[in-house]
Amino acid sequence: MDYLRWDETIFKNPEVFDASYLPDMLLHREMQLNQLTSSLKPAIAGSQPINSLCLCSPATGKTSAVRLIFKQLEEFGVVTCHINCQIINTKHQVWTKIFEIVANFQPPSGISFLKLYLATLKRLSKPLVVCLDDLDYLDVKTLNETIYSILKAYETVDVKIGLIGITTDFQVLSKLDALTGSIFHANEIYFPLYTKKETKNILKRRVEAGLYNGVLDDEAFNLIVDLTHNSKDLRLGLYLLKMSGIEAERKAKKKIDVEEVEKAYEGGKSLFLDKSLSALNRMEIEVLKAIYIKDNITSGELFEHFKKRISYRIFYDILNKLERIRLIDLKMEHSKGKTQRIFKKYDKDIMLDALERVSS
Repeated sequence: MDYLRWDETIFKNPEVFDASYLPDMLLHREMQLNQLTSSLKPAIAGSQPINSLCLCSPATGKTSAVRLIFKQLEEFGVVTCHINCQIINTKHQVWTKIFEIVANFQPPSGISFLKLYLATLKRLSKPLVVCLDDLDYLDVKTLNETIYSILKAYETVDVKIGLIGITTDFQVLSKLDALTGSIFHANEIYFPLYTKKETKNILKRRVEAGLYNGVLDDEAFNLIVDLTHNSKDLRLGLYLLKMSGIEAERKAKKKIDVEEVEKAYEGGKSLFLDKSLSALNRMEIEVLKAIYIKDNITSGELFEHFKKRISYRIFYDILNKLERIRLIDLKMEHSKGKTQRIFKKYDKDIMLDALERVSS
């Protein structure tokens, strides 16, 4: 076998496999990019941007599409602010972040919300577009107050502010109260799951940019495509490309084979499962645990166990969320009315162990 020397690498550019990497072109998202561009184009002319709501499952290109459009808007002098609501999850924190973008320095410690709000708006001389990414992480009160404060800013100071929401929760608009719902008129932009062919195209483009020619064995690449498509999570494919390359280099190999991919997958599958579970609240974890403890259960049978604690609507919202983040599958059984058969996506023991980890 021909081994790598200590000063050699199989990576042309390892950064292209990072989740934060932003390619110059997003494959298979032309329609969504055009919709975002149309909504935000008025800001370039100094007018009010049109609000947008980006919807679908995780890892479907929503955040990357917004970041790419923001990059272009900034070239025309539009102010943009991307906010990760998993980290920034109060109204005060949101406006602190906006202030930092607008003013280029941090606000004074302990400043009241009203002073922070007014100071930010008075410094804003250009149109602003705010993106609330993963806005379903905000509690209902914060969600309403934050959106309202952004969209009603023009009544306090003459400013042009548009809002983009990114969420996997298709019911998010139902969480808006009458006051906020009456002003948040958004173009809904759907990001469908990538097909297997699209997944292969995207991963192939990353391989070409990140690895030297001939480094990745065809069988190994096809395995990565299969594993990625089955998980419906493009981030897994990027992880496997990077970690299998690192494993090959650890062995001083000049080529990535199936062996390295399998090793990377064994180390990564629990990592991605834990990440998905971290997005769940206590009740959602309880429902998921009940699904994996029980065998061959329908939604109607499962609801019987929870009907004294949560409403029918909340229960089905939970089931839909669990399906969206690919922890279960649901299949309608027409012979039994509206009930759905629930199928497990993971091995029972693997899931219960993971639930134990995130609950401890």
